[in-house]
Amino acid sequence: REALCLRHHRGLLKAGYCFGPMDDPVSNILLNTIWYDTVFPPEEEFLADMLCTRSLVRAEIRSEAGLINFLCTRFPDLSEHDAVVFLLEANANLHAAVSRAQGDGHDPSGSLEEAYRDAALAAWHPDPEALVKFGVSTVPSSVLPFLRAGDCPLSAEDVEAISAFLEPPLGSPSSWSCLAKPEKLSPMVCDMVTLHQENFENDRFIFRGLVKAALREFTEKTMGPEYQLHVICGVNTRVVDYSHPYCHINFWARQRGSPSAAETALKLFFVECGYYDEDKKAVRCCVVDPSTDADFEEMACGRHTVTNEELISYGTNRAEHVGWLKEEDEVYFDPQWDFKLAEVINKANEKKDVNPVYTASIR
Repeated sequence: REALCLRHHRGLLKAGYCFGPMDDPVSNILLNTIWYDTVFPPEEEFLADMLCTRSLVRAEIRSEAGLINFLCTRFPDLSEHDAVVFLLEANANLHAAVSRAQGDGHDPSGSLEEAYRDAALAAWHPDPEALVKFGVSTVPSSVLPFLRAGDCPLSAEDVEAISAFLEPPLGSPSSWSCLAKPEKLSPMVCDMVTLHQENFENDRFIFRGLVKAALREFTEKTMGPEYQLHVICGVNTRVVDYSHPYCHINFWARQRGSPSAAETALKLFFVECGYYDEDKKAVRCCVVDPSTDADFEEMACGRHTVTNEELISYGTNRAEHVGWLKEEDEVYFDPQWDFKLAEVINKANEKKDVNPVYTASIR
């Protein structure tokens, strides 16, 4: 928890993609996150037990774009639709998807370097060339046991050990990153970035208080064990209800005081509460069980309030989140590495465009 909340939340949102040198997507997310924060260390670390919701969604869609572009570059005759099918059948395991494509008669003609480069560009990686080097590299064998430990969570010591093995020159920053001269923010933009960072901290304080109050109420109602907040991973403050404003929050929490890792497994919670209430009482607080497929079965049979068409429409709208997100990206702005972002927000301010939109297509 300490490693994620103090440092690696930045690497997760900036570069925690599910394609890379490992076989499975989860290991790649972990490895890419730790690698990015090791090779591109932040100028200043800050504590954050809340992840920006739109940034998290964007990381997901960027990973998807990277996976699809990798396959379409490696197999030029492969359609985008077929690439998606192979990825679904392989559970987003890129190596397995490549094997399925070859088994289906597709011959790889694009090089691995080209495939990783197109994947990194489609995913808007902060340093595509560095990711290419890392993607085609051989992960030190000493790292593999940490990433293949099954359901056991990584400890802070595990993360530090992996980080030590991934230090440069393994996937070091590209010459462009090392030689680029950071663009200085204008005074007005600098004030705006500071304001967005302060707003994020204020939001974190508010939602953290709501979650803690909800967990106390949950323990009282269930007469069960106490839970400790791990990280807030989703917030919707715009739930439509004209009679009373309220919000939805998703977060991970762990049972307090349990001695073993098995007993302290993280649980995903959902909270519905009115964030203007002085007493901050939760209307609803429950554990989300990801093991049930009931919702998906009801949607497929047309019995759910959410239809397949609505889900498809939501997926289409998510394309807006592939590019830069003004307020969210400024929370993590690092003058040491974010050269492009500095240029973008300076130009946006010159044009008086307070909310620029940047999008990218899959291919």
